[in-house]
Amino acid sequence: MYNRLVILLLAVFVISCSKDKLDLEHDHGDEHGHGHGDIAHKYSVFGNHYELYAEIANPVAGEETEFILHFNKLPSCEPVTDTPLLFNIIGIESHRVSFAKVDRKGIYTLSVKFANPGMISLEMIIGTDEFRDTLRISEIQIFADEHEAEHALDIVDEGYIGFTKEDAWSLGVVTDLVTFTEFRNSKKAIGKFATKTEKETIITARVGGIVRFLGESITSGKQISDNQGLFIIAPSGFEDDNTDVRYYQAKSQYEKSKDELDRAKKLLVDKIVSDKEFTRIKSEYDIAEAKFTSYNNYTPKSGTIINSPSSGMIKELFVSNGNYVSPGQNLAKIINIERMIVEVEILQKDYLKLQPINDALIDFGEYKVPLSELNGKLLSVSPSKSGNLNFITVYFEVNNAYNFLPGMPVEVFLYGGKADKSLTVPHTAIWEDLGYFYVFVQKSGELYERREVQVGGYDGKSYLITGGLEENERIVIIGTYRIVLASKTSEMPAHGHTH
Repeated sequence: MYNRLVILLLAVFVISCSKDKLDLEHDHGDEHGHGHGDIAHKYSVFGNHYELYAEIANPVAGEETEFILHFNKLPSCEPVTDTPLLFNIIGIESHRVSFAKVDRKGIYTLSVKFANPGMISLEMIIGTDEFRDTLRISEIQIFADEHEAEHALDIVDEGYIGFTKEDAWSLGVVTDLVTFTEFRNSKKAIGKFATKTEKETIITARVGGIVRFLGESITSGKQISDNQGLFIIAPSGFEDDNTDVRYYQAKSQYEKSKDELDRAKKLLVDKIVSDKEFTRIKSEYDIAEAKFTSYNNYTPKSGTIINSPSSGMIKELFVSNGNYVSPGQNLAKIINIERMIVEVEILQKDYLKLQPINDALIDFGEYKVPLSELNGKLLSVSPSKSGNLNFITVYFEVNNAYNFLPGMPVEVFLYGGKADKSLTVPHTAIWEDLGYFYVFVQKSGELYERREVQVGGYDGKSYLITGGLEENERIVIIGTYRIVLASKTSEMPAHGHTH
């Protein structure tokens, strides 16, 4: 019962949309606010850099004929603004008009009164030296009267969807040509991010005392910068905590050994001190320096500040705020997350179909990032970490360009074998409804056809098209959902969703 109701509602809606499109050919002026008469002949022309959708309103001799010229850029489909246009009319009369910019966003307009009926052609040169197109429309009829002009209007297929240029521009609808592109055998799998073990560093206490965190945000998962202060270790006040005494002893011994070394260097020049004696003095200095250096950032009565040895993230804290720590005790584990590991689990039977695996696509939903964009590489393939013999683990290394975190799950499309040239469309071009796949083919400037296509595969970016679409047809690739909503209802259609 539900399915019948959905079909009935869609049928009623298609009829209403078809009526709108038939009326569009006669009442288009009111829709756009152009102010022209009921009769408008439509033309679409595509250049290398620009698309033209022209409406010639009231092409009748002895009356004002209005030319409404919609131009947008290619491939972005954005309306032109301050783009110069040279407009030529050739035929029963000749006219030349130069525009420095549009009358309103994307649109140039002018009116001409032709004295006699006959044929004209239009030539439009738009753009600058770098991006310039010459677009032509031939054999445009200027009619003797309105009755003749109205009968010459093209009959519009009732199944087409009307969507104005102004709406397409404001809603960001983009079209493009269907082409043959590389399509590879792929399998979707689940992966997760992990850190490189050799990039882990343990921070230890150089002195004993009470550890305090420098800031409330010192927690696991916190991203930190190089040399950032993390902890301060202060004397505990216990009887056996003589950090201040040891600090002054180390400082005194360092200064004494440094003076002896400086004096020995001068005596060595005159051979007053032997090489053996100088080596002993130098060794004592090195020991004293190392001991005193261990008190770096220590201030008597205050404590020793412990800084991060590098930028990265706190993976684990081994102490709590206020704990007593001994010299050499572990405080925290720091990991460098500039490069990450992606661990992907794939069924063994799927792996055998793909091998050798040579590439991958990281899918974050909104972002679909090829391995190459992350400076990624395949590290290794091994039996599953989980011990499940039905699975294989594939390891990739990537740049952490999107602030991945260890343990974060992610979908990964694994690619194998050689890429073949195939007819494909972007995933954003497909509209799925009740298990069927559709695209929206642009038939003219403001008319679209909803067409079912046969899909032979999906690689995370594109669908392989095996039927229903030909090369060089122009389809909607961004804004598919906008066309659906405009053609059906203000609500999302039942069961349908975009990709």
